[in-house]
Amino acid sequence: MDKQEFRLLQQTEAAKVMVAAIKEGFGDEDLQFFCDAVEGETDLYEAIDAVLAEIDESEVLITGLKEKEGQFTLRRRALEERVKRLRSLIEQAMAVSEQERLRRPAATLTLKRLPPDVVVLSEPDIPSEFFVPQPPPAPKLDKKALKQALQKRETRLAFATSLLDPEERAEALLAVPDIPGAALNNGGVSLQIRRA
Repeated sequence: MDKQEFRLLQQTEAAKVMVAAIKEGFGDEDLQFFCDAVEGETDLYEAIDAVLAEIDESEVLITGLKEKEGQFTLRRRALEERVKRLRSLIEQAMAVSEQERLRRPAATLTLKRLPPDVVVLSEPDIPSEFFVPQPPPAPKLDKKALKQALQKRETRLAFATSLLDPEERAEALLAVPDIPGAALNNGGVSLQIRRA
């Protein structure tokens, strides 16, 4: 944990204690009062600003590193192609000079005979006996459809439980199908950072 993270955690804890004390003494009606108290009595907002600056710096570095990674990948591929071309030139030179083995200060070179390899010209024409059976791909969960079904179920359950007649309510609840293995959570919070 770096200094900025520690400072933000420390100031968050201080703000939490202060807000709890204010709520205990004054209730929780005045949101602006809480904000002013947190701003005046802690360095929470300054700590948040410092962490935001660190996020900005990290995102700039990530962007730069991604660019460099792309450049390095292109450079590596170019070097790999160059190595292939140079090896091919050495193979040609040794074949023309009828040298199967050549000792040099840096290495001993040998032309090795390779066994014949398969070249597929038209895969559909190859008999099926030469294919390995493959299992079908596993089904993929459609989370969007599942979410819609769960939301629809929640709406139907809410309607059924709101019915006043016990028999009607029981019948309506039985008509709502269960969706095993899935449920809706209560949601959560997510930080959104918008740049001006």
